[in-house]
Amino acid sequence: MKIWGSADILNEKEMDLIENGMFEIFSEVGFKVEHPKILNSLKEAGAIVKNDRVLFSRKWLTNFLIGSKRIDIDYSRNFDCWAGGFPQFYLPPGNKTPVFHTLDSCEIMVKIADYLENIDVINSCMGIPSDIDGKIMELYQRLLIWKYFKKPKHFIQKYKPFHNGVSLVSSIEMCPLIFEMAELIKTEEGGEIQDYCFADLYLISPLFFDKLQGDIFWYLYERGCHSDVSTVLTLGGSAPVTLSAALPLQLAEIIFCNILQRIFFNINTIHMANILAPLDMKTGLFQYGRPELSIGILAIGQLARRYGALFSCGSYYCDAKLPSSEAGMQKALSAVSCIFAGATGIGVAGLLSVDEVSSPEQLIIDSEFAGALKKFARSTEIIVKEEDLEMIKRVGPGGNYFAEMHTVKHFRELWEPNFFSSTTLSNWLQNGCRTDADYAREIYKNVLKDNDRIYIKDSTEKSLINIIKKAESKL
Repeated sequence: MKIWGSADILNEKEMDLIENGMFEIFSEVGFKVEHPKILNSLKEAGAIVKNDRVLFSRKWLTNFLIGSKRIDIDYSRNFDCWAGGFPQFYLPPGNKTPVFHTLDSCEIMVKIADYLENIDVINSCMGIPSDIDGKIMELYQRLLIWKYFKKPKHFIQKYKPFHNGVSLVSSIEMCPLIFEMAELIKTEEGGEIQDYCFADLYLISPLFFDKLQGDIFWYLYERGCHSDVSTVLTLGGSAPVTLSAALPLQLAEIIFCNILQRIFFNINTIHMANILAPLDMKTGLFQYGRPELSIGILAIGQLARRYGALFSCGSYYCDAKLPSSEAGMQKALSAVSCIFAGATGIGVAGLLSVDEVSSPEQLIIDSEFAGALKKFARSTEIIVKEEDLEMIKRVGPGGNYFAEMHTVKHFRELWEPNFFSSTTLSNWLQNGCRTDADYAREIYKNVLKDNDRIYIKDSTEKSLINIIKKAESKL
């Protein structure tokens, strides 16, 4: 029985049309690349370079796709749930009015993410603190995550570099400091420099890799460190408003990002990462809670399976401003689509109002829901055994399986919630009518009271702080 990666919403003709559109974009429109050394490397690899415009022929792209190593995902394992983002605001538990993030509230979010069993990855950071200079916030964010968050490596690490931690690099001026911090923690905590120094960069869509991103990419590349490059498109903004026109553009951007990975980092697999959500035409706001996001997830996920590619996507978002049924509906819509599309994980947990607000309550609720989604997604083999039928015959009409040894042996295979409702109405009424948000607030208090896990040495922390203070003194 396969649920994870089982949805095919496009027919062969539709996939061919999207792919043909991608080929035309590469050969007739191309990509603007502002970094001369990256341009030269692309040219040496076979690109057609006209000024700062990079084009690729259909033949070159076909060979690129055919020559990529196909990946067969083990859909019987758990997929992951990640948290992170760049929210400016923090919603204190029990409040309806968010406040500006601070270092303390960012620390709280990291600690809770580490505590929750279904949060596996932190991508980027857990908030933008307002009480420090914005030019060095990414240094503090690295300190917080190295100090308070540690989970097992992501399974796709064997296929390509994977960034579990702060990947924000906002300027070329920050690169030497980030590299210095990474060298220090590598020396004291072990591992390789690549484990601590990396970046997630984004195309300035459409079809534009600007000089700032290029400078950061090249700096890290020269020092043996990895940069992912991804794309975020908006229907009616940086992409055409219709999916039929936007999907070829998105596929072109995704493949271009993989070309960079192949040429500079010798990664012979394809990783298709996508976010494609609409602008609200009345307000001009980016909206993650709309069904178009889910349709795009399913379409690109199917194309990823066509190419034998890894697939990840932006999901688990909502436009709701508070933990609510609206938030749950919107998060479920994209998360379930993510599963059917075959993504390697869901995220981002804990966010509200697209990515403006982070909420401890929502993070805890999202983790609970992620546990159910992991159970839902796992592919299992359905084999009806002879002893199963013999048991049914023995129990017979009007019987009950509650006391059967088969039930004793297997009941733990059923998903059990930690705090989602599992009682009758009368018990719920007698026990204070607590909602999921009430339980989340209780867990939040317990984490702050009892969770004192720290993953770096005191000497390491002091040395990292010295680097940050040195950067502050130069502002």
